[in-house]
Amino acid sequence: MIPSKPIRTVAFLCMAVMQCCLSITASAQNDIETKLTTLAIHGNEYYLVDSEKALYYFKEYLKLLDEVEKKNIKHPDSITKERSTKNQCIATCYNILGDFDSAQIHYSISLEHAHKLNDTNLILANLTNRAIGYMNYGYQDKALNSYFEIIDLTEKNEKYVQYLAAAYNNIATFYDSRSAVKDFDKALEYRRKALATDIKRNEERDIARDYTNLGDLFNRIKMYDSSQHYLRLAMPIHEKHNNYQGLALTEAIFGDLYEKDSLLDQALLHKQKATGFAQKSGYKMMYVANAVELADFYVKLSQNTSTTERDRYLKHAVQTGTEAFELATETGALFEKYEAAKTLASAYRKLNDYKKAFRYLSLSMAINDTIRSEEAADNAYKIENKFISERNQLLQKDKENTEKLMKSRETTLIIVIIGSILLLAMLVIIYQRMRMVSKQREEIAEQKELILLQKEEVEAQRDFASKQRKEILSSINYAKRLQDAVLPAIPSELSMFVLYLPRDIVSGDFYWYSPHGETLLLAVADCTGHGVPGACMSMLGLSYLREISLLQFNDTPAQMLDTMRQKIITALGQTGIAGETRDGMDLTVCKLNTRTNELQFASAYNPLLVIPSSGEPYTIKGDKQPISYHSNIQPFTNQTIQLQHGDSFYMMSDGLKDLFNPDNKKFTYKRIVNILEELRTAPMQQQHQRLHAEYESWLGNSKQTDDITLMGFRL
Repeated sequence: MIPSKPIRTVAFLCMAVMQCCLSITASAQNDIETKLTTLAIHGNEYYLVDSEKALYYFKEYLKLLDEVEKKNIKHPDSITKERSTKNQCIATCYNILGDFDSAQIHYSISLEHAHKLNDTNLILANLTNRAIGYMNYGYQDKALNSYFEIIDLTEKNEKYVQYLAAAYNNIATFYDSRSAVKDFDKALEYRRKALATDIKRNEERDIARDYTNLGDLFNRIKMYDSSQHYLRLAMPIHEKHNNYQGLALTEAIFGDLYEKDSLLDQALLHKQKATGFAQKSGYKMMYVANAVELADFYVKLSQNTSTTERDRYLKHAVQTGTEAFELATETGALFEKYEAAKTLASAYRKLNDYKKAFRYLSLSMAINDTIRSEEAADNAYKIENKFISERNQLLQKDKENTEKLMKSRETTLIIVIIGSILLLAMLVIIYQRMRMVSKQREEIAEQKELILLQKEEVEAQRDFASKQRKEILSSINYAKRLQDAVLPAIPSELSMFVLYLPRDIVSGDFYWYSPHGETLLLAVADCTGHGVPGACMSMLGLSYLREISLLQFNDTPAQMLDTMRQKIITALGQTGIAGETRDGMDLTVCKLNTRTNELQFASAYNPLLVIPSSGEPYTIKGDKQPISYHSNIQPFTNQTIQLQHGDSFYMMSDGLKDLFNPDNKKFTYKRIVNILEELRTAPMQQQHQRLHAEYESWLGNSKQTDDITLMGFRL
């Protein structure tokens, strides 16, 4: 029978509605699955890079998974598996962030789901990560039991071989951490088993991890060549895979090796790299440990160095140590917090900030007490539980015995047993209290000893600093004798003088005088810096100027400056790269023909002052570029001046014109010109004396800030 037209119409409408509903359901399903995929991708992206972001995405994934379960979009087993894997990821993130309790909660949830599915792969992954958490937070026996459980599940099944390698490695870490010589053999055995397993799997990241672990182990047992061999194998693989945790550990071990070899600059570089990689990894516990070690190394480097270098290292120690202390406080890492506080106390003590030194020393002692009290509380808790358990067992037995004895009316024995138990309990309590008092006495004695040691250390450091200061002054005075010997003597028959006043014992300024027949070569230089660094640069400049005056005397002053600049750039390895040293000098060179009175002049920055025998003084400016690398290097300008008999000219550094008086006012170039103009006819020696007297009067009780050199010559 054929349905009527109205019935067929209704049927078609029903089918259309059903198809529409199915379409909407499929669209919603696709939308949710897209969101799940996006959240999973973001979570995996930040998994080992930024654990806090990864936590957000994984938790959002689980929330959306609840919605999926309500709508029956996915198979229940699939949802259970997703819950297991994502809770495991969340637990690992909490481990990295230093939240052990939260990590264990999520490992338990993940393991529960994995057992529901009877999924061996998920169970093994969970046991491995959970054991790592136990190891990181000091529950080593629990960790070891987990690893042997993993080995039992995997040794005969190649399908799960990746977990076998991880278990071998972590068992090796357990034996290594015991720090007993007999355990290193076991550690080495399991490290090599792990490497052989990972090579068989051909997993580069895991092989690199094994190389690093072997490098660390060989470093601990003082087989340094073997250690470096494995570390060099690991480094390029870690770099290839951007494995910041592996790079941090490898660089830290390199730093330790170089420190043991007394190559301190290289050790510092590797320790800095290790701390940087640890920070990039997002693993806060690793960053704290590396930062504490770096801060402590800065304190070590501050010994036996100059005051400037010492203070620089100590400031780095304070900055790094403070960051480590704050992060250790945030993550609850008590041992690292204790070490950071000790390092900060030492750094502040060396910086003579005794208030902060005492604060951090007190904090370190308080933290140490907390660590000890937590250990003591844990031991007391175990003893108490054991005692309660044994007491309950005894009470149960006594109860049974009492019932039997009640039947035979032997109540006397029951009283004796109960009395013995109570007496035992009292003895245990008394013993615990006696141990506590004894421990407090020991701690007081230790604190007294610590204070005495600190006092002795302060006195020893004071004596060492005094001795070191004498030795440094002796060395600098000897350097002054060398510098004075290199500077040329000025012939008394010439009408000239040099006002030469170093700021410190040695000077960063120098002058030069060299006769060649009818020609005189005169120069004044102002090198970068003053004191010992400036003196080193001035000795280099003097050496090159002497060489140029001997081999290129016929060159013009400008050509001599060009040659000098090239030699300085080459000697200091200057290339113009940002951040490199820009040390050099400002240099004025004059060449005087004593027969024709023609003067050639070229200068880097500093001016030439000419005071004629009659007429107004005038200044000739030099080129505005130094004797060092410059962004716009140009040939120096050679200038020729015709002088007359009785004319005077003066070359100088900027030290005198920039000299401050107690009112913080400068001496100024104009004041120099006025004094020398006033003395234009006076003998050159009298000019020298007057300038020196003006210097003394202007300086007063303020401190000279730069080296001073002024050379005067009269025709």
